[in-house]
Amino acid sequence: MKYEIFLEAITEYRKGLNMISDLYSMGFDFMEGKYKVSDIFNSQFNCFLKSHYDEEGIDWVNWFIFENDFGEKDWSKYKTFKKSNEDIFRSIAGAEKEKFGAKDADGNPIFYSIESTWEYLEKHHRLKWEDR
Repeated sequence: MKYEIFLEAITEYRKGLNMISDLYSMGFDFMEGKYKVSDIFNSQFNCFLKSHYDEEGIDWVNWFIFENDFGEKDWSKYKTFKKSNEDIFRSIAGAEKEKFGAKDADGNPIFYSIESTWEYLEKHHRLKWEDR
């Protein structure tokens, strides 16, 4: 997928999520109410992603959006633990400055922006032509 298309899709999806949130704060429930517009909205976005990326790639996009706040979450403010036999927690002030929440096998940050998300998906989770 071209980056411009991916950027537009993510940007428009974010605008839609913000609109649903704003409407909810005014008393309109499009998530749990009679008209579950958000379900249809989310389903359409996932159908778009399925036409280009595998299931793991789609999971990463959802992580980027919902867990990583579109790449704006500063993970250095949260307690985390290293994957090892020991539970080594860093403090919130933290000696380690771990701003990004995901890294590749080489320890490089991934999914910290829309562009980095697109680059990783294109390299690792793109569907083959015969799958489309």
